[in-house]
Amino acid sequence: MFEDKKDGDLITLKLASGEEVIANYKGKTDSYVSIEKALVLMQGPQGLAFGTFFSTARQDEPIMIAVDKITSMAHIND
Repeated sequence: MFEDKKDGDLITLKLASGEEVIANYKGKTDSYVSIEKALVLMQGPQGLAFGTFFSTARQDEPIMIAVDKITSMAHIND
């Protein structure tokens, strides 16, 4: 699924929980995918807005997501 992705690609991940995460791809190990600057769509007072995916995590460090929790992945639509 991640063979054609390179460091810095803007991707969207669909997680098993149903969340859709938009982030910069950083790399992959056998068990985890590393992403940065992860955002999710949220419903706000004026409609849809972007929010921080992992609000309590340090935003200057990559986030690791277990590969088995990702159901699909794609490049972001322009």
